[in-house]
Amino acid sequence: MSFSIYPDTRVTDDCGVIGIVDVEQYHTFIGKSGSHEEFMVHIHSAIEDGIGLVWGTGREDVWRISIRRGSSNLEGYRSFESMLHLHSGNLLVLDFDTMLVESESGELSATSLNIVETDLNPGSYICRVIQMYDHSDLDDDPNLRVADFVIELQAAATNENTARNTKAIPWL
Repeated sequence: MSFSIYPDTRVTDDCGVIGIVDVEQYHTFIGKSGSHEEFMVHIHSAIEDGIGLVWGTGREDVWRISIRRGSSNLEGYRSFESMLHLHSGNLLVLDFDTMLVESESGELSATSLNIVETDLNPGSYICRVIQMYDHSDLDDDPNLRVADFVIELQAAATNENTARNTKAIPWL
């Protein structure tokens, strides 16, 4: 059951990949001379360390993201789970292009800040990402959709570990 629903956020996605990271733990910088391969290693490291999640959306669009504390039986088109380790209650939702640009400068620009402030305590969470619709079938106005992706964050038991972490970028 979902207990808290935080204000929805929208992400303009220009490449078909979006993500969520802990604002305090995710370090963007890899340098101006960083290659695409180095950036991918950087992203996979963040996923494996449980400080961020990235997933494919299926197409470019403006996505509405709903973040909820707790878990539910909500079903959508598809879903995946991974661990997320939070040091603060502030989550940043951003698209892949923004992550790439920010990795060159090391600074998160004001235009890229889709920060969702939550009342989540520091700790480990089972993060379930639910894609609500088959986006290949959508040609409607994104303003009319309730949520394209729902992110549920359920506090993990103290003995849960990163073995649950996603090793690849889902849906890519």
